[in-house]
This record gives sequence, structure tokens and C-alpha cells, in this order.
Amino acid sequence: MAGVAMLRAMPYIDSKRTAVTGWSYGGYMTSWLIGNSPNEWTVAMAGAPVTNRDEMYNLGDGNTAIRYAFGGSPWTEGREAQYQAQSPITYVRKVRTPTLVMSNIEDFRVPPTQAFGLYRAMKDNGVETRFVGFQGRTHASADPVNGRERTKVWIDWVREHLQPKLQP
Repeated sequence: MAGVAMLRAMPYIDSKRTAVTGWSYGGYMTSWLIGNSPNEWTVAMAGAPVTNRDEMYNLGDGNTAIRYAFGGSPWTEGREAQYQAQSPITYVRKVRTPTLVMSNIEDFRVPPTQAFGLYRAMKDNGVETRFVGFQGRTHASADPVNGRERTKVWIDWVREHLQPKLQP
């Protein structure tokens, strides 16, 4: 957030219209930032976001790396609280930013349940949100048609929410 503050101090930056977006780790960071700095963002897009570390351990293909990073399983030696503290879904009640959530429906790296959970939690808390799922058994589509459509949806969402509101 120190870097964001530095940029907002620049005379050519519109500090009232700030987007945060990303895919994969960028989706994780987007989910983290909208929950932990909820008043900072005008719009967000979280793509293939890791939102729940317990579920990632159970369902993702990288559970050995996750266990190593956390020093063990979330189900042993009292680590569950550590996993929850590092899960963006823990802070979703604070989210106020209109957020597009996207996922590949057969993503083996970040299961789409991560995106579904974020979308449902925001919807239940009255946050403007939209979910878009894409075909493909992949984490980051190599299909140019899929990639182009994903980019278009992403940019259109951000552009729509960053447009200055016209006063009647």
C-alpha cells in the first residue's frame, strides 16, 4: 500500500479511481487487498484467485509446496488458524469494491471452487460482483480465442467502473 500511496501522490494520477486486478497470485493479492484495504479501490478483478488456503491444501495440485510454506498441514499441530489468517476469504465481510471474479472451470492449479467461494461470499454481503467461467483444463489458457475473450471481459469491467460518473 506504500507504493500505491506514492503513486497517488503524483499529479497525473487520479487517486479517486484506482483498480486492482490480477490472475493466479495476482488474483490472490487482489482478493487480499479488497478485503484488507477495502476503502482503497474503485474496481477489482480477481482471476483464478486463491481465496481459501485450507481448500487449496485439500484440492489444489500444490499441497506439498503449501505444507512446506506453512510448516505443516492445516490439520495438524494447530496450524488451521495460520492458514485462515492467510486466506482472503477470512476478510470478505469487509469487501465493498465491485469485483469481477473469473476462473477456468477445469483449472487444476487453482480449483474453481476458490473463485466460486469468493463470488458467493461477496454476493451474500451485497457487493456488486459478477462471475465468469471459461472452458479449459488449464490454469492460464493458451487458447487464443479464450484468452482474447477473457482479456476483453476483464478490460470492459474495469473500464465500465472507472468511467467518471456524469452528473445530470
